[in-house]
Amino acid sequence: SSAQALEVVGIWVTTNGFAMAFSKHAKEFTWVWAGLVWLATCNVHRGDLFDARFAAGGAGGCSTNHDCQDYLENARETLQSAAAAPQDVQFYAAWLDACSRKVCACIPEEGEESLGESGECGCPLPNLAIASRKPSHFGLLLWCAAAASRADQAAALFSHADDLALLLAHGLSASPARGTSAVLWSWEEPLRVSSAIRELQGIGADVKVMTPSSGGGRAVRFESPTGQSHKRPRVRAHIMDAAAALPGGHGDLLQAAAVRESCSGRGVEFLLLDAMQTSMLEIAAVLLGCISLRWIAVHNIKAGTPSSWMVSFLGSLRGWHLLADSGSSGGGGGGSGGGGVGRGVWQLFARGDAVREPTPQLDKWLAAVPAEPSGAARDAAVAGGRVVRSLERETYLSGFVNPCRYLEMNSGRLGLNHFPEYPGSESYEELEEAMSHFCTVPSSALLRGRCLVSSLEPGPELQWWMPWWLSDLDGRRLAHRIGSADCYSGLRSPSRKTGATSAEVFSDFSILANLFIQAKVNVMGFFVNLGAADGIWSDPLIEFTKRSPGGVAVELDPVRCEAYRKNFPRVDVLCMRLTMESLPLIAAAVPSGGYDVLKVDLDSYDCFVIWELLNRFGHRPNSIILEVNLAFPPPFEFAMEHDPAWDSPHNLELPGHMAHGCSLSYAARMLTRRLEAPRYVLFQVSKTDALFLREDVAARLLGSSVAPDEFECYQSNLIEAHGVVPTRLRRWFFGQDVRSTLAEMRNLVREELGEILGDEAGVRARFQLTVGGRADEELGAGGEDQAPMDFKSTAATMAPVCEDGRLYVGFVDAMEGFEWRGTKKK
Repeated sequence: SSAQALEVVGIWVTTNGFAMAFSKHAKEFTWVWAGLVWLATCNVHRGDLFDARFAAGGAGGCSTNHDCQDYLENARETLQSAAAAPQDVQFYAAWLDACSRKVCACIPEEGEESLGESGECGCPLPNLAIASRKPSHFGLLLWCAAAASRADQAAALFSHADDLALLLAHGLSASPARGTSAVLWSWEEPLRVSSAIRELQGIGADVKVMTPSSGGGRAVRFESPTGQSHKRPRVRAHIMDAAAALPGGHGDLLQAAAVRESCSGRGVEFLLLDAMQTSMLEIAAVLLGCISLRWIAVHNIKAGTPSSWMVSFLGSLRGWHLLADSGSSGGGGGGSGGGGVGRGVWQLFARGDAVREPTPQLDKWLAAVPAEPSGAARDAAVAGGRVVRSLERETYLSGFVNPCRYLEMNSGRLGLNHFPEYPGSESYEELEEAMSHFCTVPSSALLRGRCLVSSLEPGPELQWWMPWWLSDLDGRRLAHRIGSADCYSGLRSPSRKTGATSAEVFSDFSILANLFIQAKVNVMGFFVNLGAADGIWSDPLIEFTKRSPGGVAVELDPVRCEAYRKNFPRVDVLCMRLTMESLPLIAAAVPSGGYDVLKVDLDSYDCFVIWELLNRFGHRPNSIILEVNLAFPPPFEFAMEHDPAWDSPHNLELPGHMAHGCSLSYAARMLTRRLEAPRYVLFQVSKTDALFLREDVAARLLGSSVAPDEFECYQSNLIEAHGVVPTRLRRWFFGQDVRSTLAEMRNLVREELGEILGDEAGVRARFQLTVGGRADEELGAGGEDQAPMDFKSTAATMAPVCEDGRLYVGFVDAMEGFEWRGTKKK
């Protein structure tokens, strides 16, 4: 029987190194040996071997990184090929290096004056990839290799960061001799999918987004219409939302039929992977399954990870050659290279038959590559004529709205607590600019010239200058905040240095449930999960769900819903769209209003649904986990109201859009002020979620039912704000003119609603957007309410630190070794 036809129902590994899989369709056992060399003697085709091996759900000795490494070592002979002559390797490496230096030489380096869009100087690179800077040397080499490789299919594993997947796709399309559409298979984390769609559409690609399932199928979630400016698109992109429906994260994507499909026929010839995201299982899948694979580019190689093993393994394979790495401008022979390991470290390999192909005459070839269209021509290539948003950076922020929060002092040294590789994170250059604006005290305030605070002699109290934005923010905070309690201490503390647990609670609700039990809060073991996906990916209820006797989960997507049902068979799963008509059915499925947790992640009119459950159906769970829209900082109260258009298929793209859900301030006012008792108080904010506790639960757990200051919670925690760039978000949060900010927000929301719901519904759909629950005309002069200026609370959380003669402002809980009293230091 064909291995692809088997539906495996049982797998186990015997002591002699075999794996046995039984099919309920075939009255036979299929034995698969973990050693590929033995199977090769039976004339098993490498692609068939891949199907047989991974059709069994990843059994047979490759379920961990170590097992996969052994597995590939056993397949060494199968993976090797005829080597190219040393002079051919050196010539191709030199050609790639020359190409990377000549292509788009007219584009200035970072810091030089811009010469306009790339098309205006004959540069073939896509404008989207060079909007904020010239691509890296690796990006330029990647484009040259893809354009000259004659490859028809490529795969990018988690590589849309740094515009690398975009450059690969454009390189595939750029060959003047291309007569058919190139194909790019792209696996991405959910937070990158929307930006990947926009980038690929921006170069005229047809884009299809699919959700692979652990059962082997896939569901098409998005498909761009054909009939763009090209009669035949030069690139057809298949984006896999890799983690969406796969238990355990993207490492299980080996079970998806889409992986095998990308290797079928001629299959993938060019592989690009981000080594910080890719697992050994995924590496093994492509190496074993794609018999035509001839090019491999590895980015972000890090010691002790699968990537460092992989490049060492490739370098030792006969017939694979290192052409370039981050440690040298050119290439070399077959070794693994001297590029080192770490963020930004890369290597480019090619198989011998690829190196032996003749390279085009460089100057003539570059002149023949079509220049990237600029302006209206580029916009017209986007599906439906929709103009691509500015992609100078991702249109969302994952990080701190207050950049001073990145500053930390450890052992007397100042550093940044920052992970730039995380989707939505700011680059170091962006952070440096933001910190210079928000966190640096003017030079006139430097203490004794070079302000080495730790070396100051004891003496009179020394006054430090508060940040320029503090008075405006404090005035707005005191006028409009919902809560007043401390957001920095006890269980609410966001700092690991103080033994915080709030971040852990957001990643695993069962931790909070245990704290409930310790505080003598009644725990029933029942939950309601609205927008449950597969119950695994990025769900804070996963561990609690495993241990709970029951609960109710609602999920619209049939693939994800079926995955949830398989993952948690005890849970009552409703595969349906949540609407005002279906809400009574959902409410009726809950046996009691006093359950443990209500989780809401609908990306539509979320607060409206919560209000109905609490106010109309009398629900009062111990806690509520709500995905709040943090693109609207306090005190802006935004919420989508119910509209039938949200109950039909629409075009919401996250993280690119901000017109959905409700803001933190709106949720806090609704649950803490508007709701009849018992009410709720904010516990803490983390990334996209806000956790609220019922008043009596907060009193038992925290010792007080007073709500915390949501301004302080917002600026002191890591957040994810969709549809807004960091500079705009900080202007909204720290700025002075509330009225003009409200007008700007309203215009953006209304514009986006047209994109999401369609023109007619976009004009009709209602939303609330106020400050303090009041309209513009109720605000004071200049759009601000006046309040007494009292900086003790906020100023007490800020502290000056000195590094290289510059005085910065940071957060006290991140600055060890200092003793602060109000706004002064002894």
